[in-house]
Amino acid sequence: MEAKVVTIAVSNPRLGHALEVALADQLPGFGFSIGTVDDVDCETVVTTPSCCSLADCRRLVASGATVIIISSIALRSEQILYEEAGASSYLPMSIDATHLIAHAVKRAATRQRDERTASCTTLSQDRSPRPS
Repeated sequence: MEAKVVTIAVSNPRLGHALEVALADQLPGFGFSIGTVDDVDCETVVTTPSCCSLADCRRLVASGATVIIISSIALRSEQILYEEAGASSYLPMSIDATHLIAHAVKRAATRQRDERTASCTTLSQDRSPRPS
């Protein structure tokens, strides 16, 4: 059986490495790659709002990927927009939220591909509600 691969698409290399190490510890048998949302070639992506726009999220979901958003400042309005764009989880990033992220990755890995919807609801707003 081939290992499930999770792409970690974050802008901070230290955060990417820390997530990779922490998730690898909690998810034995999974493979991890650090990249961007533009070079995702896997079923699960862990990323942040600053690295994955709503349009990117819709594109990834339409291609069959499961998108897990982790946010350092969790905003309910942003969570709603990402969930409407197809993200399977929107999680607050805390000092030790790796167990939450690992749980979301496990849930995404066990979900049947045909349960996912390839079409996304078009949102009138394609930007995060965060101030630029």
